[in-house]
Amino acid sequence: MDIEETHIGRRVRELRGWRGLSLTALAELSGMSVGHLSRIETGERPVTKRKTLESLAHALRVSPVELTGSPHPVARSKGHEDVSQLGIGVELGDGAQVAEIARDVHIDAIPSPARQAVFHANVGRALLSEKRTRDKGLATLLKAEKLAPQHIRGDVFVREAVSGELLRARRDAGGRELRGLAHRMGISPNG
Repeated sequence: MDIEETHIGRRVRELRGWRGLSLTALAELSGMSVGHLSRIETGERPVTKRKTLESLAHALRVSPVELTGSPHPVARSKGHEDVSQLGIGVELGDGAQVAEIARDVHIDAIPSPARQAVFHANVGRALLSEKRTRDKGLATLLKAEKLAPQHIRGDVFVREAVSGELLRARRDAGGRELRGLAHRMGISPNG
């Protein structure tokens, strides 16, 4: 078993004890079965889905980074799991690694436009984290918005990224595409 696979489980167990929560209580708060949570804590089941990581972090009242540590490598996997792994990688600040993994993903193999949009949103957010790839990041977010406008405009992580870029753009004179995307998302240019 890989150390990275057991790290999150150990952190969940530590934080659960620190918060004074029973296994059953945390399972209920995070929306999973006691058995599933127990396997995560013992390292028998790695946390590979962003939703699981976020549910555990929310139930423990910590950020996902508190569970994963930093930096945490993005695992390579096949098919649709790459989309979830990319989201976790972006949250952990592995923007360059996310962009590299994204190159190996065959986006046309993902049948759902919404899942394709999530993929593009995660890659766009990763590209926004690097100064030299910000324009490409914005273009990728716009591509995601075209695929699933309501989903992308309502995504809290995309909104946060666009808001941050909008603040930076205000300092740097900004771009029309960025202001248009922010407007469609209901983000005020005044912060």
